[in-house]
Amino acid sequence: MTCFMAIKYFYIFVKINSPVKLSSAELSMYLNTHLKFLFFCHSEIKSLKKALDYEGFKKEPFETKHKARNYFNQNDYLLDKYISSAKNRLPENEIMILLGFKKRITSDFLILKSLKSYTIFIDMENNIYGVHSLSDPLDEMLLLPVVVNMTILPFRDKIIYDGFINSYNMHIGPNMKRSYQDLLNENRKSKKIITRIN
Repeated sequence: MTCFMAIKYFYIFVKINSPVKLSSAELSMYLNTHLKFLFFCHSEIKSLKKALDYEGFKKEPFETKHKARNYFNQNDYLLDKYISSAKNRLPENEIMILLGFKKRITSDFLILKSLKSYTIFIDMENNIYGVHSLSDPLDEMLLLPVVVNMTILPFRDKIIYDGFINSYNMHIGPNMKRSYQDLLNENRKSKKIITRIN
């Protein structure tokens, strides 16, 4: 299952500010920056049969944005090309958001649970990340625990995900859940939960 919520929907889902998710101002800033970049990536796909302007791209279904995102993940050079081509009109805060994609991590993760300040992501090497939701907390969007393929990246002093969720139909039994909970408890005691990507 692949999920992406286009920009017009986020404003419907945002409720009140919470430490586990971005504020309304942060969300708007991220979405506008990311969507413009995805539009650029989409325009770079040579096999496209029709050209879109930005307004048309925003109205496209999530599959179109997902295709642009995957194209970027396969072609890292697009980020530098976009920043270089648009640097005279990009504000500094948007450039800083875009530079965060240079440090993005795309991986399979177990999303274990949501805590007060963030949601717990555990990668296949048992590194634990504290990730902030974009809008609704992830435990309201997904039945946790769940195994997913996602891209996480730095945003200001937080870790967020890029807006796309690929979830696997994999059963997490009680023994595995208990094992990951023990791992989380150990990492909380030793303060090894990763809350920033440097």
